[in-house]
Amino acid sequence: MEFWKILLDDIKEPVSYLPMGVGAAIMMLLLLRLVAGEKAWKRPQVYYYFLLGVYETVVWIQAFFSRESGSRTGIDWQLFETWGRTWQSRAYMVENVIMFLPLGVLLPLAERRCAKWWKMLLISMLLSMMIEGMQLVTERGYCQLDDVVMNTLGGCLGYGGMRIIDAVHRRLHHS
Repeated sequence: MEFWKILLDDIKEPVSYLPMGVGAAIMMLLLLRLVAGEKAWKRPQVYYYFLLGVYETVVWIQAFFSRESGSRTGIDWQLFETWGRTWQSRAYMVENVIMFLPLGVLLPLAERRCAKWWKMLLISMLLSMMIEGMQLVTERGYCQLDDVVMNTLGGCLGYGGMRIIDAVHRRLHHS
């Protein structure tokens, strides 16, 4: 029970960033309209780009701007190092999976070129490695192998879940 309380309490912070995410996504769409014109605006993927913009903003705020520079330093290359310590550390690992679930769903919907499992695996891993590297340099987060693995898993699970829902939807509507 304690684990779930910790997890829900931790999720409140990134949820509080949603209004900033919506604002950033609106600005991104307006820029897209300005640069690409009305044709891009009418594509169905524009809604997925909007949600992707909200998501990306929340992730960047959570990963970099919710912490003071210099507050966290160090590298931890030991796999599953954080799992066994406390309920809080276990919650952090689960949160790293949850954090990348939307990426696995939204990116392939917005960009059809990303709709392959191996591309989502690669994109999730590279994006996570970039975040961890930037956190190391800015000292705004611990650079941990666990985070890369859990983020990558989250992106792949999101993609897999999206593919399953899509397959069920197609089967129901084409039978």
